[in-house]
Amino acid sequence: MWVVDNLLLEVPPILEAWGGFHLRFTMPWPKTKVGIGHYARRQHELVLVCTRGNFPPPEEHLRPSTLIVGRPLETGDGFHFAPPHDHRHSSKPDRLQEIIEQSYPQYFGPETFSSPLALELFARNYRPRWDGQGYEYPGRPDHDTVEQHEPGMVKNRHAERDDPHANAAA
Repeated sequence: MWVVDNLLLEVPPILEAWGGFHLRFTMPWPKTKVGIGHYARRQHELVLVCTRGNFPPPEEHLRPSTLIVGRPLETGDGFHFAPPHDHRHSSKPDRLQEIIEQSYPQYFGPETFSSPLALELFARNYRPRWDGQGYEYPGRPDHDTVEQHEPGMVKNRHAERDDPHANAAA
């Protein structure tokens, strides 16, 4: 669940209403641009990683860093920022889905291609092995094939709208 700092206290009732999810940890996404803010100007968003039931953590050797960042710098002493998927309002980085897929290869291997396990709420773009819901979700292509869609994704069918409010509710 994506959240900004000033809304963190509103999360527990939502997790309970969704059926007893438990917050496990947070993953900050550092951004290249400084935003607005009342006490400090935001330059990150948080992902709250929550589970329900007995969902296991990734195997130890597959556990990612808590930072949602891009590839390491060539010097080895830092990282590239993970860019958003596109430049629309509230767009998120594809890197988070990559982290999830790398952490749980048993759920995202080639043999699982036809039956997606992951669901992205308020999705804007199709991604192989994921299902999505949301006003801007383009839907799953008629014929899913790895060759047809990887490494890129199918872009949102509403991305070129002239309506300035089309992306405001994400």
